[in-house]
Amino acid sequence: MKMTTLTSWILLVASSLPAFAEPQVILDTDFDGPGKAFSQIDSSKGLRITGTLPEGWSDNSAWKDKVAADYKPVAEGERRFLRVEQTSGEGQAPFADAGDHSEGSD
Repeated sequence: MKMTTLTSWILLVASSLPAFAEPQVILDTDFDGPGKAFSQIDSSKGLRITGTLPEGWSDNSAWKDKVAADYKPVAEGERRFLRVEQTSGEGQAPFADAGDHSEGSD
């Protein structure tokens, strides 16, 4: 009986360890830097993507037609982040590393 209690306690403690672990950085990006201005305009497809992205980032919206969006770094208090304002088109304007969002993909 004591072995079952000890085993249960060990399993409980072991399963709680991830909750006490330090948070892990998934994507380390410097939003304080100047970034890189870009524009992707194709009037035949109705595509107009402009703005500024952090170094190493790129846009991958050319897969869809009739979309207009603007990327801009913004700050709210101490938080700095990237805002994407899509003014026309359906769905989201994806980043190049966000995977394949074309119709029929998983």
